[in-house]
Amino acid sequence: MRDRRWNRGSCRYAVPVDLLANTLEDTAAAAQALEISRHRAREVHAAWFREGRIVAPWVEDRVAPIERTMVDHDTVKFTMRLPDGLETESVVIPMYRDERITRTLCVSSQVGCAMGCGFCETAQMGLMRNLTAGEIVAQWFAARHRVENPYDGGRGFHIKNIVFMGMGEPTDNIDEVLQAIRVLADHHGAGVPAANITVSTVGRAAGVRKLAAFAEQTGYRKLNIAFS
Repeated sequence: MRDRRWNRGSCRYAVPVDLLANTLEDTAAAAQALEISRHRAREVHAAWFREGRIVAPWVEDRVAPIERTMVDHDTVKFTMRLPDGLETESVVIPMYRDERITRTLCVSSQVGCAMGCGFCETAQMGLMRNLTAGEIVAQWFAARHRVENPYDGGRGFHIKNIVFMGMGEPTDNIDEVLQAIRVLADHHGAGVPAANITVSTVGRAAGVRKLAAFAEQTGYRKLNIAFS
């Protein structure tokens, strides 16, 4: 009975809600428009991000399919095919400490890159397009819940850290990157602390200023910025 008020034909949302680019506050606002309680929105939001499950008919799974998975020792690289046929690249990297393994996820912020750095293979592609916040967060979602885990035969890895060091220059797509960080750091959802997120940049001035201002906000003051 919890979600009976939702009706695809009559509600103001013509299609179900995509949670990938949503903090809990965003999900609660969408649920309120559907006359669904904040408490129910919190349950639905947590089930999606923490368990990878859809538990309400007004939520849609828009995670791009995993196209290829490549395993090299403890490192797992995977690509995801976007609706326009382009692909993102992400890498789950093992970090060894005191006989324990934690994992860092390297994510892309663009398909290709316009920076032209001579040492970077992606630069040879040129910039194809920016990724949306949802497409960035989808890389974490796939790594956490869907990519094949060859070490235990299951799906997904516990991701401790996230680094924006994949394809693209994050400060060239700063608004979508910042929204992705909000979603990833939201403790009601993905719950990756800002202190465990690093944005690597070549130093585009306008984007760096936005990033620095964002890092002054409560909850994001431990966000890491690396210049390369």
